[in-house]
Amino acid sequence: MSTIDPDAARRERPLRRTTAASLLMPGLCRLDAAEELVRTTSPVTGSVTNQGYTDFDEASQVITAVTYTFRDGSGVQRWVTKPATIHVRDPLVNGEEVDVWFDRQDPSDQNKIVIRRRA
Repeated sequence: MSTIDPDAARRERPLRRTTAASLLMPGLCRLDAAEELVRTTSPVTGSVTNQGYTDFDEASQVITAVTYTFRDGSGVQRWVTKPATIHVRDPLVNGEEVDVWFDRQDPSDQNKIVIRRRA
């Protein structure tokens, strides 16, 4: 009859967590690309063109798709839609200005567009 060593089981758990976390690496790489854009390029001014909601009803927040517009380095107007959580105490409104970072080599790559609300 074999016995289970509880200390060995505890030592294996972090390895399992690390392995599970490594499955998330593609998502983490996308975050790294966004961080790199913010760190290495200057933002342009964009604005909210569709806030994605009409009211909050009884909720304290809504999760919605917000559409923004900005002009790239060539002056071409572009639109991007991103998911956002909007809180009733800090509503996002159409026309609100935002900061936009994008890949200067490929401004149409929506995966490489970062939007931040201004303070």
